[in-house]
Amino acid sequence: MSSLEQLRLYVTDESSNSQNQSEHTCRLFVTHSNLHEMQFLEIRFDLRWTIGTVKEKLMTHCGTNASAMRLQLFDDSTNNNYNTRFNSDNSVDDGRRSQQQQQQQFQNSGGNFKSQQEHSNNRTTELSNDEAKLGYYSPSDGMRLHVIDTDPTSLSANGWLEDLSKVEKYVMSDEAYEKREGTYRQWVRKKREEDPTWTLQKEQQKLRNQRKNGNNNNNNSNEYDIDDAIAAAKEKMLTTYASFECVRHVVSGSRCEVNPGGKRGVVCFVGKVKDTAQTGEGEEEEGKAEEVEVDLGKDDVVDMPPSLPCGYWVGVKFDEPVGKNDGKTPCGKILIPECPPMHGSFCRPDRVICGDEFTEIDEFASSSEDEEI
Repeated sequence: MSSLEQLRLYVTDESSNSQNQSEHTCRLFVTHSNLHEMQFLEIRFDLRWTIGTVKEKLMTHCGTNASAMRLQLFDDSTNNNYNTRFNSDNSVDDGRRSQQQQQQQFQNSGGNFKSQQEHSNNRTTELSNDEAKLGYYSPSDGMRLHVIDTDPTSLSANGWLEDLSKVEKYVMSDEAYEKREGTYRQWVRKKREEDPTWTLQKEQQKLRNQRKNGNNNNNNSNEYDIDDAIAAAKEKMLTTYASFECVRHVVSGSRCEVNPGGKRGVVCFVGKVKDTAQTGEGEEEEGKAEEVEVDLGKDDVVDMPPSLPCGYWVGVKFDEPVGKNDGKTPCGKILIPECPPMHGSFCRPDRVICGDEFTEIDEFASSSEDEEI
């Protein structure tokens, strides 16, 4: 037998207790006096909890304050052969009902615990002592724990958590709707002015025909459309990073932060990769690429090798190993001297923010003396 078949038998076997339920745990159905259309199935309770603790747990499910709760334990099964028996050593010796039997019990009640709440003759006991343990009342799997809300001002009273008719709905007046722009009503009015016989079905059919015809016409041109889009994106990027305005805020030698990620470090240089296709100088321009020669009056700009994309770049040495390189370009030129591995990076200017406030982060700066060892 394969391991998968063994796992399937383990999960489907009712006697395997596949949910790994502790011997100190019981699963109870929970109903509420004010919530007739709602029930909570198989909430797990620890038999060692006090009734006060049980009320606090139930408060997170039904919203009733623990001080306003009365708890009643019911046994709604017709064949009560699954009661828990406690031994002298406080261990639990019980035959836990299978999930199939519990589902059958729920179906017998018509899928609604409201009918079960009306059978007061099945009440086992009232859990009135908040200091007593839950196990003292001998609950077993499948029993029903009924919550009675004694607070007359409770939010769940009078159906406020179930009756949607009590909730005030927002209704917009026709005058306010007419003042809005781009509404469906305006769109329909415009269409009918263009075509008095217009209907929504005609519009939908028109759109379907346009999509069908458009797909047929563009089957042979999709490749060119993609290439055009890529070319347009590259042109836009080159235009953005070709102007000195994109690096005007960057100061060489200043502290900085690179986003995304909030990585901090020092600006080592501002560089530019020239577009040899635009300058027309070809190999001569490439030979001059290693020189620091451009001075625009505010910042020295390093003429970077053409192995990188064209435009302005900012060389940053990070405080921590969160970079991409050790200060070398792909062709091997060192632009950030004395840069440890993974501490250097060449970033586009719009990702760099300069300022004295971006000091090196001290991981222990927020630790108090009491937290130190």
